[in-house]
Amino acid sequence: MTRAGSVVDYGAFSIPVESLLDAANLVRIVIDRVGRSSVESIVIELLYEYNGQCNMELNSDEIALIHDLGASLAITCYEESNN
Repeated sequence: MTRAGSVVDYGAFSIPVESLLDAANLVRIVIDRVGRSSVESIVIELLYEYNGQCNMELNSDEIALIHDLGASLAITCYEESNN
């Protein structure tokens, strides 16, 4: 794990956020700091816990955010644990 504000020379990192908008804003900050040419790929991973049936929806603004970042979207749905 990296410290906030530290330089990452290479590799990948993960930052948990509460919304797609938060993720997009953080990606923009990283791109502004390191430059777009330094970023090889952007993957936004959405983890969705469900109970009974997995239903989710992205609105047009969220889809546009992903597109504008040139990002891929990975969605993982997993059933809520009863433990």
